[in-house]
Amino acid sequence: MAVTQVQSRGSGARRGVRASDRKDEVNGGLKIGQLARQVGVTAKAIRFYEAKRVLPRPTRGANGYRLYGRDAVEMLTFVKQATGLGITLAETREIIDIRQGGAPPCAHVQRLLQDKARELDRKRRDLTHMRRQIRRSLAVWSRESRRRAAVCPHIEGSIARPSLRERVERSKDVIAEGLVMEQLELRVNGMTCGACEQRIQRTLAQIDGVVRSAADHRAARVKVVFDPARTSAQAVQSRIKQAGYEVVS
Repeated sequence: MAVTQVQSRGSGARRGVRASDRKDEVNGGLKIGQLARQVGVTAKAIRFYEAKRVLPRPTRGANGYRLYGRDAVEMLTFVKQATGLGITLAETREIIDIRQGGAPPCAHVQRLLQDKARELDRKRRDLTHMRRQIRRSLAVWSRESRRRAAVCPHIEGSIARPSLRERVERSKDVIAEGLVMEQLELRVNGMTCGACEQRIQRTLAQIDGVVRSAADHRAARVKVVFDPARTSAQAVQSRIKQAGYEVVS
Protein backbone atom coordinates (compact mmCIF):
# COMPACT_ATOMS: atom_id res chain seq x y z
CA MET A 1 0.00 0.00 0.00
CA ALA A 2 3.03 2.21 0.39
CA VAL A 3 3.71 4.65 -2.43
CA THR A 4 7.42 4.66 -3.05
CA GLN A 5 9.48 7.36 -4.68
CA VAL A 6 11.63 6.40 -7.64
CA GLN A 7 15.16 7.73 -7.50
CA SER A 8 17.19 8.68 -10.54
CA ARG A 9 20.50 7.08 -11.25
CA GLY A 10 23.35 7.32 -13.73
CA SER A 11 22.51 9.61 -16.61
CA GLY A 12 19.07 10.48 -15.25
CA ALA A 13 17.18 7.40 -16.42
CA ARG A 14 14.55 6.34 -13.88
CA ARG A 15 14.22 2.81 -12.61
CA GLY A 16 11.02 1.15 -13.80
CA VAL A 17 10.19 3.91 -16.33
CA ARG A 18 9.65 2.66 -19.85
CA ALA A 19 11.46 4.31 -22.74
CA SER A 20 8.11 5.33 -24.26
CA ASP A 21 7.23 7.07 -20.99
CA ARG A 22 10.51 8.98 -20.95
CA LYS A 23 9.77 10.35 -24.43
CA ASP A 24 6.66 12.00 -23.01
CA GLU A 25 8.64 13.93 -20.41
CA VAL A 26 9.29 17.62 -20.92
CA ASN A 27 12.16 19.07 -18.89
CA GLY A 28 11.94 16.11 -16.54
CA GLY A 29 8.16 16.23 -16.14
CA LEU A 30 4.89 15.23 -17.79
CA LYS A 31 2.18 17.53 -19.09
CA ILE A 32 -1.32 16.82 -17.80
CA GLY A 33 -2.43 15.07 -21.01
CA GLN A 34 0.63 12.83 -20.97
CA LEU A 35 0.04 11.95 -17.32
CA ALA A 36 -3.60 11.17 -18.05
CA ARG A 37 -2.67 8.81 -20.89
CA GLN A 38 -0.07 6.95 -18.85
CA VAL A 39 -2.41 6.25 -15.93
CA GLY A 40 -5.62 5.88 -17.90
CA VAL A 41 -7.69 8.74 -16.47
CA THR A 42 -8.91 12.05 -17.85
CA ALA A 43 -7.24 15.42 -17.44
CA LYS A 44 -10.45 16.61 -15.82
CA ALA A 45 -10.13 13.88 -13.19
CA ILE A 46 -6.54 14.93 -12.45
CA ARG A 47 -7.61 18.53 -11.86
CA PHE A 48 -10.42 17.30 -9.61
CA TYR A 49 -7.99 15.19 -7.55
CA GLU A 50 -5.71 18.19 -7.19
CA ALA A 51 -8.62 20.34 -5.98
CA LYS A 52 -9.42 17.66 -3.37
CA ARG A 53 -5.75 17.62 -2.28
CA VAL A 54 -5.33 13.99 -3.19
CA LEU A 55 -2.59 14.81 -5.70
CA PRO A 56 0.26 17.28 -5.11
CA ARG A 57 0.26 20.51 -7.08
CA PRO A 58 2.39 20.36 -10.23
CA THR A 59 5.37 22.57 -10.95
CA ARG A 60 5.51 25.05 -13.79
CA GLY A 61 7.98 24.74 -16.63
CA ALA A 62 9.79 27.66 -18.27
CA ASN A 63 7.12 27.67 -20.96
CA GLY A 64 4.33 27.85 -18.36
CA TYR A 65 3.17 24.23 -18.76
CA ARG A 66 2.05 22.36 -15.65
CA LEU A 67 4.58 19.56 -15.20
CA TYR A 68 4.16 16.39 -13.13
CA GLY A 69 6.94 14.18 -11.81
CA ARG A 70 7.06 10.39 -11.51
CA ASP A 71 5.67 10.63 -7.98
CA ALA A 72 2.45 12.00 -9.50
CA VAL A 73 2.22 8.93 -11.75
CA GLU A 74 2.56 6.60 -8.76
CA MET A 75 0.18 8.56 -6.57
CA LEU A 76 -2.44 8.83 -9.33
CA THR A 77 -2.16 5.09 -9.99
CA PHE A 78 -2.76 4.45 -6.29
CA VAL A 79 -5.82 6.75 -6.29
CA LYS A 80 -7.26 4.96 -9.32
CA GLN A 81 -6.78 1.54 -7.72
CA ALA A 82 -8.27 2.70 -4.40
CA THR A 83 -11.31 4.11 -6.20
CA GLY A 84 -11.77 0.73 -7.88
CA LEU A 85 -12.17 -0.80 -4.40
CA GLY A 86 -14.90 1.65 -3.45
CA ILE A 87 -12.65 3.86 -1.33
CA THR A 88 -13.81 7.46 -1.40
CA LEU A 89 -11.51 10.40 -2.09
CA ALA A 90 -11.80 11.55 1.52
CA GLU A 91 -10.77 8.09 2.69
CA THR A 92 -7.94 8.05 0.14
CA ARG A 93 -6.73 11.40 1.45
CA GLU A 94 -6.71 9.96 4.97
CA ILE A 95 -4.69 6.93 3.85
CA ILE A 96 -2.16 9.17 2.12
CA ASP A 97 -1.91 11.39 5.21
CA ILE A 98 -1.12 8.35 7.36
CA ARG A 99 1.60 7.25 4.92
CA GLN A 100 3.11 10.70 4.64
CA GLY A 101 3.09 10.91 8.43
CA GLY A 102 5.56 8.03 8.46
CA ALA A 103 3.22 5.20 9.54
CA PRO A 104 2.18 2.22 7.39
CA PRO A 105 -1.53 2.63 6.54
CA CYS A 106 -2.26 -1.02 5.73
CA ALA A 107 -3.98 -1.90 9.04
CA HIS A 108 -6.23 1.13 8.59
CA VAL A 109 -6.98 0.10 5.00
CA GLN A 110 -7.84 -3.44 6.11
CA ARG A 111 -10.41 -2.18 8.61
CA LEU A 112 -11.80 0.19 5.99
CA LEU A 113 -12.27 -2.61 3.45
CA GLN A 114 -13.82 -4.90 6.07
CA ASP A 115 -16.41 -2.22 6.84
CA LYS A 116 -17.13 -1.79 3.13
CA ALA A 117 -17.56 -5.54 2.66
CA ARG A 118 -20.12 -5.62 5.50
CA GLU A 119 -21.97 -2.65 4.02
CA LEU A 120 -22.11 -4.34 0.61
CA ASP A 121 -23.49 -7.47 2.26
CA ARG A 122 -26.25 -5.40 3.86
CA LYS A 123 -27.08 -3.73 0.56
CA ARG A 124 -27.13 -7.09 -1.17
CA ARG A 125 -29.62 -8.41 1.38
CA ASP A 126 -31.80 -5.34 0.92
CA LEU A 127 -31.72 -5.75 -2.86
CA THR A 128 -32.62 -9.44 -2.53
CA HIS A 129 -35.63 -8.52 -0.38
CA MET A 130 -36.68 -5.77 -2.80
CA ARG A 131 -36.47 -8.20 -5.73
CA ARG A 132 -38.76 -10.61 -3.88
CA GLN A 133 -41.29 -7.86 -3.22
CA ILE A 134 -41.26 -6.78 -6.86
CA ARG A 135 -41.73 -10.34 -8.08
CA ARG A 136 -44.56 -10.91 -5.60
CA SER A 137 -46.29 -7.76 -6.83
CA LEU A 138 -45.89 -8.72 -10.49
CA ALA A 139 -47.08 -12.28 -9.83
CA VAL A 140 -50.52 -11.05 -8.75
CA TRP A 141 -50.72 -8.13 -11.16
CA SER A 142 -53.29 -9.78 -13.43
CA ARG A 143 -55.72 -10.20 -10.54
CA GLU A 144 -58.35 -7.54 -10.18
CA SER A 145 -57.67 -5.88 -6.87
CA ARG A 146 -60.65 -4.75 -4.79
CA ARG A 147 -58.43 -3.31 -2.12
CA ARG A 148 -59.17 0.32 -1.33
CA ALA A 149 -56.07 2.32 -2.16
CA ALA A 150 -54.96 5.91 -2.03
CA VAL A 151 -53.20 5.65 -5.38
CA CYS A 152 -52.38 2.14 -6.67
CA PRO A 153 -53.60 -1.05 -4.94
CA HIS A 154 -50.87 -3.15 -6.52
CA ILE A 155 -48.11 -1.11 -4.91
CA GLU A 156 -49.89 -0.60 -1.61
CA GLY A 157 -50.78 -4.28 -1.39
CA SER A 158 -47.24 -5.42 -2.17
CA ILE A 159 -45.72 -3.76 0.89
CA ALA A 160 -47.92 -5.58 3.38
CA ARG A 161 -46.12 -7.46 6.16
CA PRO A 162 -44.91 -10.79 4.73
CA SER A 163 -46.26 -14.01 6.16
CA LEU A 164 -44.19 -16.36 8.33
CA ARG A 165 -43.63 -18.59 5.31
CA GLU A 166 -42.38 -15.64 3.27
CA ARG A 167 -39.99 -14.61 6.05
CA VAL A 168 -38.61 -18.16 6.17
CA GLU A 169 -38.19 -18.14 2.39
CA ARG A 170 -36.42 -14.81 2.63
CA SER A 171 -33.94 -16.21 5.12
CA LYS A 172 -33.28 -19.10 2.74
CA ASP A 173 -32.66 -16.63 -0.07
CA VAL A 174 -30.15 -14.74 2.08
CA ILE A 175 -28.18 -17.93 2.67
CA ALA A 176 -28.54 -19.03 -0.97
CA GLU A 177 -27.12 -15.70 -2.15
CA GLY A 178 -23.77 -16.85 -0.77
CA LEU A 179 -23.59 -14.45 2.15
CA VAL A 180 -21.48 -15.60 5.08
CA MET A 181 -23.74 -16.84 7.88
CA GLU A 182 -22.90 -18.59 11.12
CA GLN A 183 -24.91 -21.29 12.87
CA LEU A 184 -24.92 -21.46 16.64
CA GLU A 185 -26.27 -24.38 18.67
CA LEU A 186 -26.75 -23.85 22.40
CA ARG A 187 -27.86 -26.00 25.31
CA VAL A 188 -30.51 -23.99 27.14
CA ASN A 189 -32.03 -25.01 30.47
CA GLY A 190 -35.39 -23.82 31.72
CA MET A 191 -37.54 -24.54 28.68
CA THR A 192 -40.52 -26.64 29.77
CA CYS A 193 -43.04 -26.43 26.92
CA GLY A 194 -43.85 -25.11 23.48
CA ALA A 195 -44.63 -21.69 24.90
CA CYS A 196 -41.02 -21.44 26.08
CA GLU A 197 -39.84 -22.32 22.58
CA GLN A 198 -41.98 -19.57 21.06
CA ARG A 199 -40.83 -17.06 23.66
CA ILE A 200 -37.17 -17.70 22.86
CA GLN A 201 -37.77 -17.57 19.11
CA ARG A 202 -39.69 -14.28 19.42
CA THR A 203 -36.86 -12.90 21.54
CA LEU A 204 -34.22 -13.89 19.01
CA ALA A 205 -36.29 -12.54 16.10
CA GLN A 206 -35.89 -9.07 17.61
CA ILE A 207 -32.11 -9.19 17.17
CA ASP A 208 -30.92 -7.45 14.02
CA GLY A 209 -28.85 -10.05 12.17
CA VAL A 210 -30.65 -13.22 13.29
CA VAL A 211 -32.19 -14.75 10.17
CA ARG A 212 -33.54 -17.98 11.62
CA SER A 213 -33.89 -19.75 14.99
CA ALA A 214 -35.37 -22.97 16.33
CA ALA A 215 -35.90 -24.03 19.93
CA ASP A 216 -36.58 -27.56 21.20
CA HIS A 217 -37.55 -27.80 24.88
CA ARG A 218 -37.35 -31.62 24.90
CA ALA A 219 -33.73 -31.61 23.77
CA ALA A 220 -33.01 -28.36 25.62
CA ARG A 221 -31.42 -27.03 22.44
CA VAL A 222 -31.62 -23.74 20.55
CA LYS A 223 -30.23 -23.33 17.04
CA VAL A 224 -29.62 -19.89 15.58
CA VAL A 225 -28.47 -18.77 12.11
CA PHE A 226 -27.12 -15.22 12.18
CA ASP A 227 -25.09 -12.70 10.21
CA PRO A 228 -21.78 -12.18 12.06
CA ALA A 229 -21.45 -8.74 10.47
CA ARG A 230 -24.58 -7.56 12.32
CA THR A 231 -24.61 -9.49 15.59
CA SER A 232 -22.56 -12.02 17.57
CA ALA A 233 -22.87 -15.30 19.44
CA GLN A 234 -22.39 -13.40 22.69
CA ALA A 235 -25.33 -11.11 21.88
CA VAL A 236 -27.54 -14.11 21.13
CA GLN A 237 -26.64 -15.81 24.41
CA SER A 238 -27.16 -12.59 26.36
CA ARG A 239 -30.65 -12.13 24.92
CA ILE A 240 -31.65 -15.70 25.85
CA LYS A 241 -30.44 -15.12 29.42
CA GLN A 242 -32.40 -11.87 29.58
CA ALA A 243 -35.51 -13.86 28.64
CA GLY A 244 -35.01 -15.91 31.82
CA TYR A 245 -33.26 -19.04 30.58
CA GLU A 246 -29.88 -20.55 31.41
CA VAL A 247 -27.36 -20.96 28.59
CA VAL A 248 -25.10 -23.90 29.35
CA SER A 249 -23.03 -24.07 26.17
